Amino acid sequence: MSGSGRAWAHRYAAIGLISCSMLTYEILLTRVCALRLFFHFAFLVISNCLLGIGASGTLLALYQDRLRLNPRLWLARFCLLYLASSILTYAILLTYPLPTDLRPLADHLGHLLLLLAGFNLLAAVPFLFGGLVVGMLLSFGGDRANRLYAVDLLGAGLGCLACPLFLAHWGAGGAFVLVALLALVSALVAMPPPRGRAVLAASALAGVLGLWLLPTLDQRFPVPSKGVIDLARNVQVETQQADAYTVWTANSRIDLIDRNQGFIYLRGTAIDGLPPIPEQKLILQDAAAGTFIVNWSEHPEALVILERSLYSAAFSLKQSPKVFIIGLGGGNDAWAAKAMGARFIKAVELNEPILDIHREVLPRYSMGLLDDPKIELVVGEGRSVLMRESELYDVIQMTGIDTWTALRSGAYVLAENYLYTREALDAMYLRLAPGGILQITRFAADMEALRMVSNIWAMLGRPPAAEFAPSIIALATPDELMAILLKKGEFSEGEVQQLYQFTADNGIRRVYLPSGGTGGVVEQFILSDEKERFIDEFPRDISPTSDDRPYFFNFSKWRDPLASRRYVREPTSVAQGNPFLLLSHLSLSVVFGLVLILLPLTRLGRLPRVGEARYLAYFSGLGLGFIAIEVSLLQKLTVFLGHPIYSITVTLFSLLTFTGLGSLLLAGRIATDDRRIWAIPLGVMAFLIGCASFSANFVSAFIELPLPARIALTIALLAPVGLLLGVPFAYGLRVLNERNPALIPWAWAVNGCLSVVGSIVTAILSMNFGFNAVLLLAGGIYLVAFLALRREVCRAVASA
Repeated sequence: MSGSGRAWAHRYAAIGLISCSMLTYEILLTRVCALRLFFHFAFLVISNCLLGIGASGTLLALYQDRLRLNPRLWLARFCLLYLASSILTYAILLTYPLPTDLRPLADHLGHLLLLLAGFNLLAAVPFLFGGLVVGMLLSFGGDRANRLYAVDLLGAGLGCLACPLFLAHWGAGGAFVLVALLALVSALVAMPPPRGRAVLAASALAGVLGLWLLPTLDQRFPVPSKGVIDLARNVQVETQQADAYTVWTANSRIDLIDRNQGFIYLRGTAIDGLPPIPEQKLILQDAAAGTFIVNWSEHPEALVILERSLYSAAFSLKQSPKVFIIGLGGGNDAWAAKAMGARFIKAVELNEPILDIHREVLPRYSMGLLDDPKIELVVGEGRSVLMRESELYDVIQMTGIDTWTALRSGAYVLAENYLYTREALDAMYLRLAPGGILQITRFAADMEALRMVSNIWAMLGRPPAAEFAPSIIALATPDELMAILLKKGEFSEGEVQQLYQFTADNGIRRVYLPSGGTGGVVEQFILSDEKERFIDEFPRDISPTSDDRPYFFNFSKWRDPLASRRYVREPTSVAQGNPFLLLSHLSLSVVFGLVLILLPLTRLGRLPRVGEARYLAYFSGLGLGFIAIEVSLLQKLTVFLGHPIYSITVTLFSLLTFTGLGSLLLAGRIATDDRRIWAIPLGVMAFLIGCASFSANFVSAFIELPLPARIALTIALLAPVGLLLGVPFAYGLRVLNERNPALIPWAWAVNGCLSVVGSIVTAILSMNFGFNAVLLLAGGIYLVAFLALRREVCRAVASA
């Protein structure tokens, strides 16, 4: 594949279009997983997609001589196979038989893993053929490989922008039509001339069909949900029937379902004499998080239900409080604050369609909130909005909020949460007026309650029990929800007695009051003078979480990872990051990698020699290091950008785009100078050390800037490291092209396979040591990789 001018145009077009399609499809799969399974299972699916890309390199190495005989024809064939397999597997993934509840299958772990493995491997098939297109062009690209690699990354960067845009306008079906159209065009441009009229006519017809289906495919073939959702103890709702209202956002799907369950969260057992619950509907996010919207506006007499629920615990202690609510949802927190006489309420909601439900779809349910001048409803991420506030509040309330939105980062690192870290709690605490109360409601499982209390204790500076205990209260309801109240100061005897009476009147369980005597493990922890020892000896991981290690829902200890097998039956909300499952997947990925790389080598009659192994070690290091840097930077900037979708459209787009520009603009200069090349790994290491050391200060210093300024700062921050990261892969391709071009497909294979391993290792390391440690390790990996390659280059030059 040599030549110049127009002879290269189809290659640049093909690699850019396929890369854009693959990245769009990769992000789309996280949405399918969020709805069909649970969001954090996307971690497994995307890992196997990367494995498919790695496997493509092995096929190229085995058959490269045959492919070189007619490369353009094979290129077109692989594009068509990518198109066909994408259509087929997407259809299968929408209909693949999955259970609505994985817990019963946990007793048959082998069957469960087999079921999920089938789903994963199906999703990976198109990436095998897409990887063949990209790998073939890079392998046969000669001295233009750096330009091809640049176009590859720029195409992937555009995919980061395209998928959220199409999801927001045309849903998952529209995003998939884009995947298919990009693949179709790539096949057309790759097809060797002369293209017959029949081919052109068929392509045009397929394109017209795709454009016709673009706005309607999602309605014709919607992504099915899990079928049921557990709202609380013994409260399960079916979600498969036709929805009253469905809308996609760039990062989730919001469904409004006609389910009049007669259910309200946080109610006690004293319900005699209360009016009936008004008509209600269920709002779902990704079929995993649910909240009821209730017609309180036309039934104000029923608001006494909320006044006597745990929603009103903090409000009952304040006269005309000023209230900040994180997560409007169905609006029950806001309605409770209004009913209890709040003088001002500011409620923040992450998903704009939920506000649209209040304003446009069901305004008669919410007119009491919408028409009240004392109530302000805001779209945004609660923590970021609060950090930019200058006002102080008497009550800050957050009820059952989980940010399990489908970032591409989440596809690698499971479900992290930045609302329950020490830094998040500190931001909330700072915005409390003197004597103000922070009320956070979570599920009442001991480990969730203990982790929340340990986070609060760490946020306050680890005070002794005598100073800590008077400032905290924990209350629970029969639906297994627990509210933890933290006062800025100490609860007075009058306030404790008032809450005691509140719980007695409404049938709410007292988990801990400063007056003591309730018993239980939460009280034991609060009153303990040796909390570090308590945390260490507790059978589950309840250690405080931070922005650097934000896994609030990961309760398994890694000191005995095999023992975590007994926890696989737990609900997904508390079983994320199970060490047994993660290590099992890591082991399988390593085995698959060895099978895909070493066994085909034995078929050729040999294993890599020492020099060849160093080349492969270099590209392995790039796969490990890049994925670790990508994931960690996405996490570091999530809070700063303030909305999950900005993490993917700004952070990932910027990183990939500047990496592509680095390959295009710098690799041709630096990669040809073996003395200057060391500036690359040293520069990457310097950036990563700075990022690990000052990222928290960076967020604090600039979080108050308007969004356009924060986006500009993010781009400016990522530009230098992106430019540097664009050089190593192109440099390695140049060295291999000069000394052993037959190894380029192997380099592509090990780079893809080690990206899979790197994604899992990043998750494990960040859970145990944090993202700062991962960043520093990634920098070290780049240095070691360059050292391995330089030793081989020097040896080869000396022998010559």
